[in-house]
Amino acid sequence: MDDDPGKMQRAGARYFAVIGTLLQLGLPMGLLGTAFTPLPSIESVSGGHPTDGSSLFAAMHRSADIAKTIFLSGVAVSVVGLVLVVLALTRFRYRSEWLFWFLTVYSALLLLVIPIGTVVGVFFLVYCLTRRYEFLDKSRLASRGEA
Repeated sequence: MDDDPGKMQRAGARYFAVIGTLLQLGLPMGLLGTAFTPLPSIESVSGGHPTDGSSLFAAMHRSADIAKTIFLSGVAVSVVGLVLVVLALTRFRYRSEWLFWFLTVYSALLLLVIPIGTVVGVFFLVYCLTRRYEFLDKSRLASRGEA
């Protein structure tokens, strides 16, 4: 059995990064779930008979509650992933090329989720771009004249 603490810490950091990255997908999934929540129509609520609108309002309110629950569930999952990724980056100093590219693309998309997503997106962009030499393969950077 290998008891190398450095190796165990790297494995733990990789675990945090992978699980955190997967959980980050909760936000787009929550947005998609919200976008595709079916809205009731007048015909489906009233059965084709005249109605005063209160039943349609109640059905729309239920549909909005479902959409809100789906979105907030996605946000909650994404926040847990955010904490894991930040821990992997800062506490464990995990660096890999796949994580650099994921965070660069994902943070650019997060810039559109105003205001919290913008703050998180700017943090990840600045963090990754200022430390890109720690993430990226040094031999490839040297061949392009960037190292």
